[in-house]
Amino acid sequence: MHKFVNQTGFILLILFLLGFMSCSDMDETYRHFWERGEKQYPAPADSLQVYSGKNRVGLSWIIYGDPNVDKVKIFWENRSDSLEIPIQSTGGTDSMFVVIDELAEGTYSFDILTYNKKGNISVSRSVIGTVFGDVYENTLLPRFMQSAFYKEDTLSITWGNPADTTSIGSEIFYRNRAGSYNRVIADNSVDITSIADYDYDSDPTFTYRTIYVPPMAIDTFYSAVQTVKVKGAPHYYPKLNWTATASSFDSRPGGSYRPPQYTIDNNLSTIWVNQISPQTYYPHTLTIDMGAVVSVDGVALTVKKRNETPRLIDVYVSVDGIKWTMMGLFTVENITDVAQAFDFYETQQIRYFRIVGKEPSGNTNNIVIAEVDAYTYNDDNYTSERYTSTDYSYDGTIKKLQSHIIGKGIAMVLTGDGFVDKDFKGVSSTFDQLMHSVMEGYFSEEPYKSLRDRFDVYSVAAVSPNWGFSGETKTAFGCAYGDGTHITGDNGKVFQYANRISGIELSETVVVVVLNSIRYGGTCFYYSDGASIAYCPIAKGDEGLFHRLVLHESGGHGFSKLKDEYGNSGAISEAAAAKYVEQYNKFGWGKNVDVTNDPEKVHWSYFLKDIRYKSQVGIYEGALTYSTGAYRPTENSIMRYNTGGFNAPSREAIYKRAMQLSEGGDWIYDYETFVEFDGPSRTRIATRSIMVPSDFEPTAPPVFIKGSWRDAQKNTIGN
Repeated sequence: MHKFVNQTGFILLILFLLGFMSCSDMDETYRHFWERGEKQYPAPADSLQVYSGKNRVGLSWIIYGDPNVDKVKIFWENRSDSLEIPIQSTGGTDSMFVVIDELAEGTYSFDILTYNKKGNISVSRSVIGTVFGDVYENTLLPRFMQSAFYKEDTLSITWGNPADTTSIGSEIFYRNRAGSYNRVIADNSVDITSIADYDYDSDPTFTYRTIYVPPMAIDTFYSAVQTVKVKGAPHYYPKLNWTATASSFDSRPGGSYRPPQYTIDNNLSTIWVNQISPQTYYPHTLTIDMGAVVSVDGVALTVKKRNETPRLIDVYVSVDGIKWTMMGLFTVENITDVAQAFDFYETQQIRYFRIVGKEPSGNTNNIVIAEVDAYTYNDDNYTSERYTSTDYSYDGTIKKLQSHIIGKGIAMVLTGDGFVDKDFKGVSSTFDQLMHSVMEGYFSEEPYKSLRDRFDVYSVAAVSPNWGFSGETKTAFGCAYGDGTHITGDNGKVFQYANRISGIELSETVVVVVLNSIRYGGTCFYYSDGASIAYCPIAKGDEGLFHRLVLHESGGHGFSKLKDEYGNSGAISEAAAAKYVEQYNKFGWGKNVDVTNDPEKVHWSYFLKDIRYKSQVGIYEGALTYSTGAYRPTENSIMRYNTGGFNAPSREAIYKRAMQLSEGGDWIYDYETFVEFDGPSRTRIATRSIMVPSDFEPTAPPVFIKGSWRDAQKNTIGN
């Protein structure tokens, strides 16, 4: 016990000495706070707060229980600048607030010291604050305005989401009907602002700016003033005969089936979703065909508040579905069931518009759009009725687009269905441009490219009463979409129009009917006398795909009687194989496929033996729409995936028919002459990669009809 006491006394001695030394240090530091051994420094500023303002700040603090404090000094800029404030202390709790003006924009550290009547100084207290100015205010954005239009004597403003969490609303300045200018505040919680006394007739404009109040601020800040030109109420075009296509869509059965047509069904509960399995990625594309050229001032999107809503979109427009013009990059608000309008910089005369989703609102690969619309602000441009042609003076007009310079000339007739009178007007009308596009696309691919000089190409105008292809519209040839990609039309009437060209034999003529529609599809009808009609729509507005579709249906099936090289329907039946063999033996049609895989007996056996076609021709299972039991000569070709060009047996069949028709009955086929002719194609095909479209959908197989084109005319409607 005695030992413990000694140790305790030793410890206490050490603590006393340390305390004495510490007090000595404190005396040195705060020497001016003491006088004659008594504590004399004033109470310091407590509970400091700083309030931001425009080129100024506010400072507040509290002084507790010191009646001797008679002034305060505030220092900043490393104490190079200061402000002295005299005070009268109550001796209780004194609250103070002071504003410092004429400060440059930036961040400051303020030191506050109190002084008593004896000149003693308190401990320094510091606080950091921000001074706002023009630089900050110039970064403030006005709240996005979706639309502003005048309807039924009321100005209606639709707002987007608030620009920033520090904004509280927007000021609107406008002229009222009494001739004075009013100010209205639109709170951020409001999506639509209605102004009933707006004087649209005298001044169809108004201005607005968005109000900002940052946290702990003594001033209000504003975005730049925006001037808005008010338009008449938008007239939304009816979507009765519209068609919609997309880069992909969710085709899973049941409730997961969400095609692009759901964006034009006037039903906000249905949506278009991109293909999910397998996954597709941004950008996602939606293309709308309105069926006729109309005046459009903008397009509208209705979305759902979800991650899949596109945040950024590009909008393109087109007259013909081939050449596109960009209207701009637009930001989509992530809000539910509000039609968001995107005005064009000027009125556009268009038939098609395309929306390209650039990126989503959230972390997702998918896109969701509920509804799309197109509108005009001009009452004179708008009609809710289906367009009906009134000028049929163009009907039956024949134009020769190209004349042959070798041989006797092979006739090619191009016409269209669903083109109204407006599509034929002008020096270079919509119809004329499209027919030229078909011709150039036809002769861009070998062997047609090398055979071009043997063709005469004509266009024949057929004015339709209406545009669009539905049960409620009327078109020149009565074309209609059937199951899948199948298309039908009035073949007899088509032959009637083609036969208006003097000096041609329709059994030796290529006839192409272009449907004024971007819906994908295609069907060829050929007759036992050699006549053919290929029905081809504008294929999703993709000019390259459109050209390949025409080459498949007309250049492959129609002119050279090739068969389909795709296979997707199981094993070929004995009856189907026998039918093919019978047609081949009778007409020699379908040399690009076979129902045997014997290298010695297959139709292209001689190509297999020719070293010049090594690695270019083989035997691949899958043809005539069947997966097994039918064979094709190459992995890919235009007759399979609509890409990759024509393979050698197909090129030979095209060459043979072209030479027979242009040179006459005395012409004799020679294999070596063909091989020499085929040289450019062999070189090009050998280095051509296989491109298989991810969204490939085969077109309907060709339809064989016994009889001649004259028989078709007998069954023509109205004939």
